[in-house]
Amino acid sequence: MKALRLVVRFWLRLLGVTALVFVVLYTTPGSLRARVVSDREDGQILRRTGTRQTVNRGSLLFGGDCIESGATATAIIYESEPDLVVHVPAGRQHCIGTMSAMSAAYGRWLTRAARGDLGYYYGTPVITRLTTHAARTMLLVAGALVLSLAAALMMVVADLRWSGHRIVNFFVQVVGVLSGLHVIVLCFGVIALQWAAPNSGFSVWLIVILALGNGTLIDYYHVLREQIRNALHRDYVEAARGRGANPLKHAVRYEITLGLIDATSSRIPALVGGTIVIEWVFSYLGLGYDIVKAIESRDFELIMGVTTVVALVLICVLEASSLAHRSLDPRLAGS
Repeated sequence: MKALRLVVRFWLRLLGVTALVFVVLYTTPGSLRARVVSDREDGQILRRTGTRQTVNRGSLLFGGDCIESGATATAIIYESEPDLVVHVPAGRQHCIGTMSAMSAAYGRWLTRAARGDLGYYYGTPVITRLTTHAARTMLLVAGALVLSLAAALMMVVADLRWSGHRIVNFFVQVVGVLSGLHVIVLCFGVIALQWAAPNSGFSVWLIVILALGNGTLIDYYHVLREQIRNALHRDYVEAARGRGANPLKHAVRYEITLGLIDATSSRIPALVGGTIVIEWVFSYLGLGYDIVKAIESRDFELIMGVTTVVALVLICVLEASSLAHRSLDPRLAGS
């Protein structure tokens, strides 16, 4: 029963995200475009501004525009669905971006997506492109998390071992300053120092920029330091120490691990967002690069494809974090 609830909750969340993005794209002025493909030119276009124009083959229509057929039917296609031809009967009117049309369009997109068809981007299936690029983006995100965690652990050990030492304090302050800089500042700083350059492909500096520019490293440091200090003084840890057991083992198993799970799950969305700047500046082909290109070219299908993949990843992270909490925290074991 729990597994069924988990599956239902997962798909409802994914459905809600894709529906919300679809509505935003569909209703944003200029994002929804249709084109007249009829040979006859005896209709009129009523623009959302109130002006009228004669229908010509190739005329563009945007959200809020209406087309009125003349003595013959008019055929139009939506750029978001190039394989679907909409015929407007003679003497009838068809408006772009109506709620009924939007619902039907989302239903068609959802049906195709369920079959694994997310459309095409310049002749290449979107699903094929995203499969490759998602792996490249996840490499950056996973690398930033591992680097942040390893560095934060060393900083915490140094802080606990040599608390108040000038060198330790100076190093922590430097990391704090770097973490306060935005990703884009670090990007151009690395380029200026010629440590990495655009079109250079993967570089470990991309992971360093992502880890520092999004504050992941300093977040891990503060979480680990506070969790270790607090956990070692918990009642059940003190009780374990009194029984001769290893108190750190109990602290790591519950308090510190749960703190790390919270810190990691909360930072992943920010890291994924940070890849957009890094991938665009360095021409690194990942999901962030794809979303910028899709917005630039107003490619409806690629935007929806990237949104779906990112939503899948983030929902999986959210559910995995929830499951880990229930398995590690005895108070949530029965929920």
